[in-house]
Formats: sequence, structure tokens, C-alpha cells
Amino acid sequence: MRTEMRSDKFSSDLNKWIYDEQIRGISISNIDCVVSRFSAAGDDIKVIEFKHMNEPDRPMQEALLRRLAQAFRAVNDSTGSRYGVYKIRGELPFNSVELHDYITGDVKTISNEELREFVGDVKDDPDFSMLGN
Repeated sequence: MRTEMRSDKFSSDLNKWIYDEQIRGISISNIDCVVSRFSAAGDDIKVIEFKHMNEPDRPMQEALLRRLAQAFRAVNDSTGSRYGVYKIRGELPFNSVELHDYITGDVKTISNEELREFVGDVKDDPDFSMLGN
């Protein structure tokens, strides 16, 4: 078993098991969440990585996020769907966070209210459907 990586860097037992027991030429990356909204007009899927303000970026994770953005850009160009890849950097209670959009390359600071809107606080939206029906 490889033990040079600290166990606290794994988000799940499966990730640690893959890292310890499987092929050495692969990278295990933890992505914090995927926010999805499905509708007849097109899907809205956001892959989101979170980092604390002073937390360093991990090179393989950055490479994965850039590659996902590149693939999603092609999907967005050919469908009605909106797929995105983002990094949010901040601290609870998220009064202000930095939002990095990997598809456009834009980085901006947004408020807590804007963050709520970004992640899709649409509980009062009658067109919202968790299942896309």
C-alpha cells in the first residue's frame, strides 16, 4: 500500500482504496459537488470545487477541472444545455467568495446572495424539477 499521501486527503474510503490498491498511473480527484437542474429547455449542470482562502490548488485536480471545462464547452456549443466547471474560494459563512469559471476564465468576487443564486436557490421557481419532468 502506498502510504506517502496522508489519509485525510481522501474524501471517501473508495478514493483511498483506489489510490492504495489500484493502477499507479491514474489520479484520484475529489470534486466537492455537482449541482444539477434538469428541464425540457436543457440541463444546467455545475461541477464545483471548493477551496479555503489559503488552501493550495492541487495540480492534478486543476488539470481535471480544465479538461472537464474544455469538454463541457463543446457540449454547450452543440446543445441547449449549460454545463460549467467552477472553483469557489472562501470561508464560512460565505459573505463574500471568489468564483472562478473554468470555461470563460473569469474570476470574480460575489456576495452570499449571489452565491445562493449561482448554486440555484430556486425553491420558489414553479418550473424547477429535480427529476427534469
